[in-house]
Amino acid sequence: FMKPHIFKIKAIGLGSLSVMPKPSPEWLADDFRFYKEIGITLIVSLLDNFWYDKIISKVRAKIAVAPALLVI
Repeated sequence: FMKPHIFKIKAIGLGSLSVMPKPSPEWLADDFRFYKEIGITLIVSLLDNFWYDKIISKVRAKIAVAPALLVI
């Protein structure tokens, strides 16, 4: 498992705004566990419906322990 790259843009209060590349379906459950381990509690996804359906919805059961996921 290769840890995902997270690029911090700005600290905001107790949190921060960061960006990262599109997740890989093969590693998504591991990525989400990693995010939780490093303290990420909210992910706002800018994936369009095509990529959301292709990547996230297919592994949702595996990421039940993941932080909240808001798709806009």
